Amino acid sequence: MNIIIGHSNTDLDCLGSMVLAKYLYPDYTIIRSRLSHPVAKNVFNLYKNSINFDTAKILKGEHINKVVIVDTRTSNRIKEYFDFADYTIDDVEDVIIYDHHEADCCDIKHAKLYSEPLGSNVAIMVKKLIEAEISINSNDATIAMTGVFGDTGSFTFESVTTDDFNAASWLLSQGAQMNIVKKFLQPMKEEAQLDIFHSVMNKLTVKKLLGHYILLSYIEIPKQMSGIGGVVEKIMEVENPDAFFLIVAIEKGNQTLIIGRSQKERIDINLLVKPFGGGGHKMAASAKIKKYKSIEFMDEFVWHLRKSLLPSISAGVLMTTDVYTINENSTLMDASLFLEEIHHTGCPVVNDSDELVGVLTLRDISKGRMSKQMHSPVKSYMARKIETFVESSSVREIEKMFFSRNLGHIPVVNEKKIVGIVTRRDFLNYIQEASSFR
Repeated sequence: MNIIIGHSNTDLDCLGSMVLAKYLYPDYTIIRSRLSHPVAKNVFNLYKNSINFDTAKILKGEHINKVVIVDTRTSNRIKEYFDFADYTIDDVEDVIIYDHHEADCCDIKHAKLYSEPLGSNVAIMVKKLIEAEISINSNDATIAMTGVFGDTGSFTFESVTTDDFNAASWLLSQGAQMNIVKKFLQPMKEEAQLDIFHSVMNKLTVKKLLGHYILLSYIEIPKQMSGIGGVVEKIMEVENPDAFFLIVAIEKGNQTLIIGRSQKERIDINLLVKPFGGGGHKMAASAKIKKYKSIEFMDEFVWHLRKSLLPSISAGVLMTTDVYTINENSTLMDASLFLEEIHHTGCPVVNDSDELVGVLTLRDISKGRMSKQMHSPVKSYMARKIETFVESSSVREIEKMFFSRNLGHIPVVNEKKIVGIVTRRDFLNYIQEASSFR
């Protein structure tokens, strides 16, 4: 068996490097760490259907012939992968390492090391792909791009090289979706605005308007100051709302600023601040009112948003309406044949009244097969605790579910009956179609 591994506690750069290594070694199996950084875990959950990773448990009883290691060169950072084997990495004679941590010592025997002092390990992998004239798909380019941005601090760290920029350029040419990358990486602009940042955070107001998650804050300052826009960017990074509006009343000059940022196509900041004499772009715009506004202005502005915003895209719009289902009284054997016929790994389960009662997956069927119960009814093995949407569920609720849960598809119900299903692919298609807005 030949495998691709990265360091324990996978981060974005390691994840992206493993995905790219698969193109160089297509017959190798990628083994993922038991632990992942939260953002890397979100990326993995979103793209789980397109990146085929296994766990170290499959190595039990297997003889490993060749190993490719990415983003580390020290044995203690890959020890977990051999917990299920009766040997260590030093017992594997064919080991290739791709790593950019040149300050670390390589303590792995028999290893052939490809090392360059680049800001990201992904940049090393990209160079190898370019040399081999190998192209990659858009999803993998997006995953790899998060690694470049993550390990270079969005190209602000001193370790950044021209190769990192070249790697990003190449990934963009391969279809990397920057609107998705941005969802995971919102860089901090300036540290000097911490005082005002904490003041804004302490006064945040949350409003759910027409399906949008909107944050607002009102502060008063004695005079105009620079860097307020950076504070707004930081709030967007930390809180990740659909949109944020900061209202700043400035005593000197008797004026009020409205600064807005958006992450959604249907929240056009430029149009929303125009009635107040403002302008800018869809994603970022501001207005200056030549009058000192008190905190009561917040209510006026919320009312303006409520009547001006377009409703959020909902599950009813994104969902696929043609949904395959299995009756709870069908046998596991019939369900297995049905899933094989439609090429699905799982399916919602309904009762005789067509009400959703559970979900059955190939893993559930496998349990029945191991117990020699393939003629048992589906309801004996299906999962009864299931997540669902209603047609009015917002894109934000859908995004949260796919980012935080290991789910590939979620039924949309109306009075217990399935009216559609939202898949990871539906969600990704929506984000990609919105990329022209970004």
